[in-house]
Amino acid sequence: MKMTKATLAQENTELKLEILEARRSLTELRAYLQSSKFYEDTTVQTSDILRRLDEIAHPPTIDNFW
Repeated sequence: MKMTKATLAQENTELKLEILEARRSLTELRAYLQSSKFYEDTTVQTSDILRRLDEIAHPPTIDNFW
């Protein structure tokens, strides 16, 4: 299947948006880990972190892409 220039441009835009969303999610994760919740007790639930990372790695919009 030959991709048109418009199709490639649309795909490129979608991928850029996904990158921005991933960066936003990583920023939120960093803020969560640096929040006052962990000021005295720095332990975290690994399941919380893994869930957040899964959301970044496999957002609903690109499940079939990877």
